[in-house]
Amino acid sequence: MLRRFLDRFAERRGPAVFAAIVTLVLYCLVRYRDTVFLFFFLDDFWLMHSAAEIQGNSPTDLLAIFHPTHTGFQLYRPFTQVGYFYFLRQLFEYDSSGYHAVQLLVYAVNTVLVFAITRKLTDSTLAAFAGGLLYATAPGHASAVFWVAAFTMSGTALTVFVLSLCWLYTRSVWRVVLCTLLQAIALLASEHAVVGPFLLALLWLLLPRREPWRRAALALAPALLLVTGYLVLKLWYFSHVAAPSMGYTMWLDPLGWLERIGRYAAACVNALTLVASGSRGWRVIGGLVLALWLLSSWRAFRSGGPWTIVAGGLAMFLIGLLPVLPLRDHVYSYFIGIAALGVVVALLGVCQLAGRHWRWIALALGLSVVTLDLATGQRAARGDEIVQLIFAGAGAAANWVAGVQRAVVMRAPTRGALLPRDPTTEYVFGIGRAETYLPLMPPSVELYDFRRPPPALGEGEIMVAHPAWLRPGEPLPGWHARWEWLRALAHGGAREPRQAQTVQPRGAAGERLAR
Repeated sequence: MLRRFLDRFAERRGPAVFAAIVTLVLYCLVRYRDTVFLFFFLDDFWLMHSAAEIQGNSPTDLLAIFHPTHTGFQLYRPFTQVGYFYFLRQLFEYDSSGYHAVQLLVYAVNTVLVFAITRKLTDSTLAAFAGGLLYATAPGHASAVFWVAAFTMSGTALTVFVLSLCWLYTRSVWRVVLCTLLQAIALLASEHAVVGPFLLALLWLLLPRREPWRRAALALAPALLLVTGYLVLKLWYFSHVAAPSMGYTMWLDPLGWLERIGRYAAACVNALTLVASGSRGWRVIGGLVLALWLLSSWRAFRSGGPWTIVAGGLAMFLIGLLPVLPLRDHVYSYFIGIAALGVVVALLGVCQLAGRHWRWIALALGLSVVTLDLATGQRAARGDEIVQLIFAGAGAAANWVAGVQRAVVMRAPTRGALLPRDPTTEYVFGIGRAETYLPLMPPSVELYDFRRPPPALGEGEIMVAHPAWLRPGEPLPGWHARWEWLRALAHGGAREPRQAQTVQPRGAAGERLAR
C-alpha cells in the first residue's frame, strides 16, 4: 500500500518535484550549517584585500574585477575570485558568517541543479531525487563548502550546471544564445569550464529522445569555438609569457593519472572514502573505474540501453576532471564539483540494469549513502585533511586578528603593530594585508622573525606576541549584530562552533595549500 501511494505521488509531477527540491535543500543546509561559525582562511584574505581596493563609486570602477591578479592569466578567474568577494563585501562587509552562508547556499543550489539534470535524463522524479542525494553526500564537496575561496570550483560548477539545463530544456535560437553566453561566463569563472561543450555533447547522447545530431552540432558550435579560442590563448600564454607555476605544472605520468582518478572517484562516494586510502587503494579504484568505462562503452555499442547511461556518466566524470588530472602537485577533493555529476549519472545507469524497479533501487541507494553519512558522523567528509586544515587555519586566523584588535583598543591611538611571523600571520597580514580592510586594525602591521630579537618599537607602535585564544561561542572578528539571526538559526541543534581552534596549518597539506 505504501509503495502504491508513493508511485501515485511520484506520478503527480508538481507536488513530487517540489517535495524533492525542498528535501534536498534542507538536507544540504542542515548538513553543513556549522560553516557559518567559521572565520576566513588562507586565500580568502588576499582576495578580500583585492576586492577592498575596488571603490565602486562608478560603473567603470567595477572593471577592476577583470584585472588579472598576481596569478596572471594562468588562473584568470575574475567572477569567482575578486568579483565574488566584492559582491559578498557589499552584502556582509566582513562578517564571515554571511560569506559562508552564501557558500552553503551555492552547494544546495548545485544539488538541486543535479536533480533537474538527472530528472531530464531519466524522466523520473524518484531517480533524480536519489541522484541529488548522491551528489549532496559526496565527501569532496565539504572543503568547497567550508572554504570561501573554493568558490572557484563550486561557482564554476554552478554555471556549468545552469548551462546544461539550458541545453536540455531550451530550443531554437534562444538555446544558442543562452548556451554561448553561459559558456563565456563559465570561462570567466575558471578554467574548469573548458569541459562545458563536451559535457553538453554527452548529455545529448544520453537523452531518451534525441534531436538530429546536425541541429545539436550547430547549437553547440559557438560554445565550442569559445573554448577553443580560450585554450589557444592559454597555450600561447604558457609558451610565450609565463610557464605554469604554483603547483599547476602538468605531468604525463600514467600511474599518477590512475591514482588521481581513483582519488577523485573516492571523493564522490562516502563508502569509498571510508574504505580506501593511500596510493595503492586509489589506483585500484582508478583501474576499476576505467575498466567499467571500457566495458560499459563496449556494451553500449553492442546493445545500448542502460549501458549507454553508465558509459556516458563515467565519460562525464573523466571529462570533468581533465583540467586537473595532469596536476601532480595540486590534488584537492573539491575538484569533483563538476565531475561528481558523472558519477551520479553512472550510478543511476547501474540501477537501471537491475530491471523495471530500478527507480526504487536508486532511491534505496541514495538513502543508504545518507544513512551511512549520518551513522559515521560525516567522517568521510569531515575527516578530509583539507577540511581539518580549514577549521584549524580559520581558528588560528581568528585568534590572531582578535588579538590585534584587542591590543589596538587597549592602546589607541596606534600607528602600527609588530607580530611574530608564522604560517598564520604570514597569510593573514603578510600576504592578505588584513590590516587594510578589517575593522579595528592599526594602519600598518610588520612581521618579524620570532627566532631573533624583535625590532625596537617606535612611537605609537604596539607588539602583539600572542593570539587572543578565543573561547568556543565567543564572537569572531567582524561579526555584526544584523546577522545574529543567521547564526542563531544555524546553531539550532548544530555542532559546537569550532572557530576557536588554534592549531597551526602544518605538514604536507599545509605546504601544498601554501603553494
